[in-house]
Amino acid sequence: MDFQTVVDWLRQALGASHAVMQPDGSCRLEVGRLPIALVPHPHAACLQLRARVGHVDLTDADAALEALLCANLFTDGVGASAFSLSRDADLLLNHRITYGGVEHAPFLRAFDRFVRHGAAWQACLARPLEPGASAEQITCGLQTLPADEAFGVDSTALPDADDLCTALASLLDAQLRPAQQPDECRLHMPEGEVIHLRLTTQPCVAQVAIVLGQGYGASRSQLLITLMRSNQGLSENGNPYFALARSARDVVACKALRLIARGAPLPATQIAQAIQGVIRDTRELQEQLAGQGLLAD
Repeated sequence: MDFQTVVDWLRQALGASHAVMQPDGSCRLEVGRLPIALVPHPHAACLQLRARVGHVDLTDADAALEALLCANLFTDGVGASAFSLSRDADLLLNHRITYGGVEHAPFLRAFDRFVRHGAAWQACLARPLEPGASAEQITCGLQTLPADEAFGVDSTALPDADDLCTALASLLDAQLRPAQQPDECRLHMPEGEVIHLRLTTQPCVAQVAIVLGQGYGASRSQLLITLMRSNQGLSENGNPYFALARSARDVVACKALRLIARGAPLPATQIAQAIQGVIRDTRELQEQLAGQGLLAD
């Protein structure tokens, strides 16, 4: 499977005139009033869906950017996608799809979910913010949207999640600790990192989150803009993307690891290897942010 095959699928489903190839090799289309770009990444054997869901005035955007970064955490608000910010201050909803094992019907279902999430966020972000609203207030407001505008993923715990966590702890030589939620656990690594795992059934993923440190070192605005702009690039190549904890102070690196490939569960050894890769990436991210003075001492 390749990028042109995906474009052909969408042309068949939406009509050829709705999917227009661009000189840079991407494909642009509009579903309803939602502008979407399909961006290929041949070296990573994947593509990225990008939907423009809004625009921000960067002179007064801190509360909104904090809320969107909070929504990125564990994909609670974005249904396995991530928010980013373009150089033109457009708000983008990103979703990365690898070519391996992708089939026609599942891809169209995933595309439909992405469009529905994008359209709902587009409508939500079109509403004016309350004067002086904090990130926490905005995020809580998003969580109380009507059922037909619900975001996020099914939080039903994965069957045998406890056994999987135990196996991962053994493979990674980590100490296993329970978390507050039944579908979460914590792995305390020998090097000091604390890995937060969330194991859910829809989509069947292990969502990994690692706290990089407390934010707002040199500049709150600079940190938020840096994290949001970085997400556009990070999610393209499969590296972790940035989020904020609900306190809107802890900077978190997140990544979703699929637990099922071609209908068969992935072995714990493969998941452990993927977690080790996430740890290596997050150390680099932490060094970059610290070097820019964007993490508190």
